[in-house]
Amino acid sequence: MSSPAKVMGTVFWDAEGLILAAFLETGQAITAARYVQTLLKLRRALRDKGSERNNIILHDNARPYAARLTSEAIAKMGWEVLPHPVL
Repeated sequence: MSSPAKVMGTVFWDAEGLILAAFLETGQAITAARYVQTLLKLRRALRDKGSERNNIILHDNARPYAARLTSEAIAKMGWEVLPHPVL
């Protein structure tokens, strides 16, 4: 008996609800380049919503999220990154 394949999902929301849900193909992993592409989709979704200013993003410190490529993309978008709490 085989188990269902795992699917990587990234979800963004605000106080009003879901903004974007993005999923990878089965067996693929998140990389900094893929995460940046997802952030670009998020930016378009925020523009469509009329909420493209003063955005603050919270993500953990996984390598794709902490990569220089990601940090540079977020800075170009003018977003702020909320530091992830350390336990």
